[in-house]
Amino acid sequence: MKNKKIRFYKVICKCGHVGRKHYIPIPFAVRARNGKEAALMARYFPRVKHDRKDAVLSCKEISEEEYQELNEENEGNPYLYCKNIQEQREHPEIENQVKKDEQGPMVYNKYNKSSLLPKYREWKYRERFAPVLDDYDISEIEEVMA
Repeated sequence: MKNKKIRFYKVICKCGHVGRKHYIPIPFAVRARNGKEAALMARYFPRVKHDRKDAVLSCKEISEEEYQELNEENEGNPYLYCKNIQEQREHPEIENQVKKDEQGPMVYNKYNKSSLLPKYREWKYRERFAPVLDDYDISEIEEVMA
């Protein structure tokens, strides 16, 4: 198997810890064999929103000089070194970088049961009231439960 040459990539990722439905786009310098591998590596860097399908915004190949510059730029970025919200508030430039996530609301939020989808809600009631549902309509049960 041929050993592919290591290349340099600039991977822009959505980073979190700035509020719900918000993110900060941060460019990371990554060394990898190809763009797909670079994107996969960057997805699991600290502060990146790992669970999002669209965590990686872009991935492009760069020169070694650009790679060094990007690493130096990230070393000076206070957001990447904050340990808590109090430290983030000490740096007002962090708030200027925050963008609203246009993906929309989550389909299911485990902390807010009122956001459950109607099909799931119906299934949940069927499981809970299986013997009763044979005699009653689902809408009647939902009215009682509400």
